[in-house]
Amino acid sequence: MFNSTDLTFKLYHHDEKNSNSISHDYVYQVAEDGEGDLWLATKDGLNRFNPQTKKFVRYFHQPSDQKSIGVNWIKTVFKDKKGNIWAGTQGSGFARFNRTENSFINFRHDPVNNNSVAHNDILSFAEDNDGKLWIGTENGGISIFDNKTNTFEGYEYQTGNNNSLSNNSVYSL
Repeated sequence: MFNSTDLTFKLYHHDEKNSNSISHDYVYQVAEDGEGDLWLATKDGLNRFNPQTKKFVRYFHQPSDQKSIGVNWIKTVFKDKKGNIWAGTQGSGFARFNRTENSFINFRHDPVNNNSVAHNDILSFAEDNDGKLWIGTENGGISIFDNKTNTFEGYEYQTGNNNSLSNNSVYSL
């Protein structure tokens, strides 16, 4: 972490013996929530860091709990305009954090349901002026999620169509 007051860095490392340490040293992305906590997408869990206490809260997939995050490999994290935290996973779609219940609502690709996210490998998020969540996937193009209606709209690369995406892997939005 960077301290802008004295222009120094503080490194935090995973410590198996300390449950308040970060869950993995490989961090993909960081987002700050409205309370000043930092959310870190790592190769082994989603982490919430409180800069005041210098402690991490770790969120892992629990197979017996449908309200846990869908998988431990978190590739991206995003805060929307309403303050919701979204986590994109490698292999299990994406999830919205429910702060009230300290749990997650998971959204996964369903090959028999056109009204689902296009792919389960999520690379990026963005939000448009209407509050719709744009989701960049790996090999599935872009899904646009309307949180008000719980519906998805998709865009993919189409061979021979110069007006389509150039590739179905969308690393940044």
